[in-house]
Amino acid sequence: MNRYVLGAALMSAIGISALAPAQYQSNKLNSTPSGVTFRGGVVFPIDSTLRDIDTTFFGVGLEYLFASSYLHTGETFLSFDWIGRSSTGERANLYPVMINQRFYSGKSRYGYGEGRAYWFAGVGVIFIQAGGSDTKLGARGGLGYELGPSVIAEVAGTIGQRADNNGGLTPSTLGVYVGYRFP
Repeated sequence: MNRYVLGAALMSAIGISALAPAQYQSNKLNSTPSGVTFRGGVVFPIDSTLRDIDTTFFGVGLEYLFASSYLHTGETFLSFDWIGRSSTGERANLYPVMINQRFYSGKSRYGYGEGRAYWFAGVGVIFIQAGGSDTKLGARGGLGYELGPSVIAEVAGTIGQRADNNGGLTPSTLGVYVGYRFP
């Protein structure tokens, strides 16, 4: 009798283990940053006080695309930028942090994310370090074009309130960027 119970248990275990691979689902972590854009470029100051420091700055940015948009059309994203380190070595840093909305001009000509022009606008704060530290309200806007499935080009402007703690500097710039957008 024990032999029959042991045999039945063994057969049940083999049957269950044979079905186990059919139930397996791979839950491996996908570490590709989805909805993230990195961009870098050259930034030109519009404000004369900032232009007195230097005529050319470097700009680096990071964007995070939200899963749902605040407005019915377009995309909502959060942008973090660093504008600074002039070619003369003078200390001047701007850190715009903005909530933005991007609107596309039409459908892609070649497939997802390629050949579309867009414009964007956003509002937020700008952290300023140029002889002192200050935080002011600011806005950002510009035009862009998707050069390929993940490559973008943008012309973007930033403007903010006058920073009296930094010699009356107004954080107004115009930059040209190239970036990579993770799908």
